[in-house]
Amino acid sequence: MRRSLKYLYVLLSLGFFGCNQLASQDGVFNVTAEKFKHLTSHKSVLVVDVRTPEEFEEGHIPNAINIDFLSKDFKPTIEKLDNKQPVYIYCRSGRRSSKSTVDFKKAGFSEIYNLQGGIQEWKSLKFPIKHLE
Repeated sequence: MRRSLKYLYVLLSLGFFGCNQLASQDGVFNVTAEKFKHLTSHKSVLVVDVRTPEEFEEGHIPNAINIDFLSKDFKPTIEKLDNKQPVYIYCRSGRRSSKSTVDFKKAGFSEIYNLQGGIQEWKSLKFPIKHLE
């Protein structure tokens, strides 16, 4: 009986993570644009655009803040953020945001969501973009 419960638990766990595509061993979750949009639909979440300020001004995901990954102030700035909450990060294509997950981990974040394909994927699905006024 105990053995079959163990197998059932393993099967259910695999099925859950497979369906949601959120399995992670290190707290970093690479998610699709659809999932990212769903997860960031609340205004109180921490969404970080790690592109340059110029790229950010051209258009960004609503409610995002801009912290340039290429800036010398990147690490000190993210260390000031509330690392007790999940962070949702993106860039143009997903490369810089993927690299930045290491720094977010070092800053104490344990739940990090990275937008696969970056804002390019977001835009291709015609999701909302905000421009600075």
